[in-house]
Amino acid sequence: MVEIRKEVTKNEWSIIAPTRSDRPFDFSTELRKANKENVQDCPFCPGNESKTPPEIYAIREGEESKESDWKVRVFPNKYPALDRYGTASVIESDLFESMGGFGYHEVVAETPKHNGSLAELEIDKIELVIRTYIERSTELANDPEIDYVSIFRNQGKEAGASLSHPHSQIIATPFVPNMSRTEYREAGAFHDQKRECLYCRLMEAERADGQRTVLENDGFFVFVPFGARFPYETHLYPKTHRSSFPEIGAGEIGQMAEALKLTLRAMSNHFTDFFPYNYSIHTAAPVYLRNRKDLDLKKSYHWHLEIIPRLTTPAGFERGTGNYINIVSPERAARKLRNALN
Repeated sequence: MVEIRKEVTKNEWSIIAPTRSDRPFDFSTELRKANKENVQDCPFCPGNESKTPPEIYAIREGEESKESDWKVRVFPNKYPALDRYGTASVIESDLFESMGGFGYHEVVAETPKHNGSLAELEIDKIELVIRTYIERSTELANDPEIDYVSIFRNQGKEAGASLSHPHSQIIATPFVPNMSRTEYREAGAFHDQKRECLYCRLMEAERADGQRTVLENDGFFVFVPFGARFPYETHLYPKTHRSSFPEIGAGEIGQMAEALKLTLRAMSNHFTDFFPYNYSIHTAAPVYLRNRKDLDLKKSYHWHLEIIPRLTTPAGFERGTGNYINIVSPERAARKLRNALN
């Protein structure tokens, strides 16, 4: 049974999901060497739609398209961390607080090609993935019991992926993650003091400095943060100030797709194709935008995307303190990625 429990000493929620241990893993040497566009046993490949729960959303060529003629396809995770049939009712006591495992857990199959990668997709195909993120996050945020919608991608076994077919995931939770609450708090404090957006100011300073800049286009600025927690950690900031990802402008979608593709391509060139990484979209919590915090958060917070290559393993210090030791300087990492673009 899935349950959401609070760790009282840290004021953080954890999802207890034993059923996740039943999910399949397909990172065998044979499959990775096969380099096939379609794998018979892969539930995410076209023609195997019956192997997943019924789809929630899909983009196809036209109304006459066959079920297997999809470009992007979304369906509930077969081994969900959270379940929409659960309950969000909170059970409280002095030390033990929990709620039922209510929420949504969806899979976004990004391309029909089993051997593809987001770095190799054409920009217009990545645009379809981003449009799908917008569509699904908007829909999930409309549920009044959902406080936050997390959009993320795991590539490689080391990054937590269980299937190698290119895919992202969306988890909608009845709580706001601790990292998001920390970002809101810091952005709010900066705005209260300086009367400007922390992220906009940071973009301006990084562009002026230049050492940690990776690339930029008309809509996005990409850089390695000054205090990067992980080697080659890279952030993508939209140049237009918006607190919520679903509010992205129509013209920015293609610019985001281009910036994301080039950044991942630079990393692939520098490391290797199919290098392990996580990325996540950080955005304003729908629950805050539904209440009195709306105006403050819209002014102070700035949605963005963070990419974390999985090159090192957090050990005792990191696990014990929540702080990280980064063995590659942000300036060197940015320089290497700029060179890899060329």
